[in-house]
Amino acid sequence: MQDQDVNIGGVVRERRISEALSLLPMNKTLMVTKLTNDPEASPEIVQDLRTVEDVFEHYKPSVEVKFTDKDENEVDEELNFSTVGDFGVKGLMKQSKFLKKLQEEKNELFRFTQILKSNKVLSKILQNPEEKQAYIASLKNILAELETTKSE
Repeated sequence: MQDQDVNIGGVVRERRISEALSLLPMNKTLMVTKLTNDPEASPEIVQDLRTVEDVFEHYKPSVEVKFTDKDENEVDEELNFSTVGDFGVKGLMKQSKFLKKLQEEKNELFRFTQILKSNKVLSKILQNPEEKQAYIASLKNILAELETTKSE
């Protein structure tokens, strides 16, 4: 360590330089998984991968997933990852038609719930069992009529 001028109350600490690895903070979790369907290869040394983008460009991770819809049908999709952001909700939604459709259904149900909560007349109808059954029956009739019209 070099001689340094230290003012009153100052403490000189030796600088410790470690390798480029650091510990994860306690509130973080590191997840490691295989991101392709390719068989595992033996380790290889790849030169000149300096950034995360370089790693994604070199390895081109992707995975085939099977989603199950509400009718128990399987939907196959391939998800590709070219940035770290592709692993988040927005990244997955951007490339998955199935997940987009689920999100749209969720948003529609949320809007409908908000309408139900703010509609006092409808809330009153739903509190009375007889009126509720009549309302459900009329909705079923409207749905059947729409399906008949759609098939014609």
